[in-house]
Amino acid sequence: MSECFEYVLLKEIISDGSGKELESSYFMEPEEAAFDHIDNVLEKYKRFSIGFFNSLDITCRKTGEWPWAVVLFKEEYKLAGHIVSIRADIEDFTFSAYSIESGYSIEEKGPPPVSYLMIENKENFGTAAKKSQLLGKAWDLLEDKSETRRWVCIADSPSQDWIDKTTENDDRLFIRLYLNQ
Repeated sequence: MSECFEYVLLKEIISDGSGKELESSYFMEPEEAAFDHIDNVLEKYKRFSIGFFNSLDITCRKTGEWPWAVVLFKEEYKLAGHIVSIRADIEDFTFSAYSIESGYSIEEKGPPPVSYLMIENKENFGTAAKKSQLLGKAWDLLEDKSETRRWVCIADSPSQDWIDKTTENDDRLFIRLYLNQ
């Protein structure tokens, strides 16, 4: 079952005794109801929602970009080439996988799987979703969501026939597109 939850950005401020701000950081905080649902998705990958969002926080702090939406899929898919081939710009949305560990190298391990998306641009994501059953399932959840709020969603899987057809030669497609970036 697909679901969508709101998340907010919390700002942690470290100050000296006089109230002067010394340091600050942002954190993604999904609504409470999201955690059990996300943990159910991550369980088979031996991950938990707290650690997952902690990793996303670190990534977002490094880039300075906080996604409009994060879409989690219930499975990992060998669709990196497909994803790269349908997005207009890398800035529109990025992807990663639950099973990817720190230090992952495409050159050593090959194309990564896809299990979640970080979406920056709603309109461009909607355009890409028209070309993909995988993204279409996510778009079904996000199409009516406000661009002034932030979302974390769990999307249903596309049909197995579509997955089988689309994963054929996907690694080669990814490598070709990756090398031409």
